[in-house]
Amino acid sequence: MVGLTAEVLKHAPTEFWEHLLPVYNDINILFHGAVPRSWFCTLFNMLPKKMRPKEIAGFRPIANIRLFYKVFACHMCCFGQNRTSA
Repeated sequence: MVGLTAEVLKHAPTEFWEHLLPVYNDINILFHGAVPRSWFCTLFNMLPKKMRPKEIAGFRPIANIRLFYKVFACHMCCFGQNRTSA
């Protein structure tokens, strides 16, 4: 899903979200804990804190986590909060 941004998901229709759970189920995340291998990797971009830093401390790491992993983690967090507050 190269190029898919969170902004696109914000405006996704309800039907999209209704079809997302079966996709997660198909890849056995919810039942067996099997996740796509790409979810095991996080890419970091190093952004300079100031112009032309000369030391590693002059950079700030920014993690690029797979978008659907973020969505899944958010859903699971909300699911857990709803279960504990009920």
